[in-house]
Amino acid sequence: MEMQTLQQANLVLAKYVPNKRVGAYSLDRMYKIMELLGSPQNKLKVIHVAGTSGKTSTSYFIAEMLKLAGKQVGLTVSPHIVDVNERVQINGQPLEEQKFCELLNEFMSTEGLLDLEPTYFELLVAFAYWVFAKEQVDYAVVEVGLGGLIDGTNVVSRADKICVVTDIGFDHTNILGNELSEIAAQKAGIIQPSNQVFMHRQDKEIMEVVANTASKQSAALNVVDDPQVAPAPLSEYQQHNWQLAKEVFDYVSKRDDLKNLDEHDLKSSAIQVPGRMDYETISGKTVIFDGAHNSSKMTALANSLPSDKKFTVVMGMVESKEMQVGDCIRLLAPKTARLICTSFPAKQDLPHHALAPNKIAAAAKILGIADVTLEEDPETAMELALQGENPILVTGSLFLVSHLKGVYRND
Repeated sequence: MEMQTLQQANLVLAKYVPNKRVGAYSLDRMYKIMELLGSPQNKLKVIHVAGTSGKTSTSYFIAEMLKLAGKQVGLTVSPHIVDVNERVQINGQPLEEQKFCELLNEFMSTEGLLDLEPTYFELLVAFAYWVFAKEQVDYAVVEVGLGGLIDGTNVVSRADKICVVTDIGFDHTNILGNELSEIAAQKAGIIQPSNQVFMHRQDKEIMEVVANTASKQSAALNVVDDPQVAPAPLSEYQQHNWQLAKEVFDYVSKRDDLKNLDEHDLKSSAIQVPGRMDYETISGKTVIFDGAHNSSKMTALANSLPSDKKFTVVMGMVESKEMQVGDCIRLLAPKTARLICTSFPAKQDLPHHALAPNKIAAAAKILGIADVTLEEDPETAMELALQGENPILVTGSLFLVSHLKGVYRND
């Protein structure tokens, strides 16, 4: 199919979502793909961002600062929130629909590419690297999809790559391991010889793993112990992410002799990140979209919500073995006037299944939330929330956020 619209691109790309999670992950196929394309990833100055919480926001902030310094900047993130072209952004803008489709058609016709049977994620990561090299961006900010060591983004072999490790916690334990030290080893796997590494100080066992990995790679570990404060109102957890981004920018600015950012630039760099403390007005109601999908992200969200308000919470969650539904609901309970438990579709990257809404409701009732509604259809759930008096919080999964932001994008 010749793709002319994002909708057609979605239909084509959906064929490459694996039917089930693969047993053992490997970069072998990804290296073959990149070799077919002429190794575009190694023609780029890459800032590679791994971690459990905050990596998308940190990536957006770094890209925005570099743009404000007058550079052309590529950014790739996952999952996307509304449209697939968010996976390939230049200077803060997703590729325009027609250009995205034209380039994707050209990319997909690369001889031998589809014979390698790439996955959805591998295709879009390779496509992003390929576009960024084609457009000759000055920098490419690349968010890791899952883990780091065996993630499809981890194919860059340049000493000047900058590695960013955001806060590490429990997520994807079926792939990354059950101990923080195992998960940290996967995240630190993005560190290549002679790279610069940036992170906030974290738990001792995490720091030891990252420091040891950096040492083995003769890489320099930069720990942000005295962070700068953003000259703009940000939630507590976004302030944390902005501070790490600013340390990375300061290093790049000094290394590459970039323009200094003044206070107005720095205020401008504190942009709204899609799906993270993302405020919108829908049908006259305040709606916050935040894809907090584990207890550490939910803690950050709960601490950032207005202290004087209670919300109608529309919640859908991914079914996974580490998903502590009770913990997430307990964190939100003091802010919850009504809980609407729902489901969602997920057609990105890997097979995902929504947790049955009745399991969310059962956990909520155990925790004493009195007003609990079950509504399988996410759009109906949102309409129920909009009929009430309270502000609305949509959370629990980025896939739920993605679906509902897409539905209400023109409201």
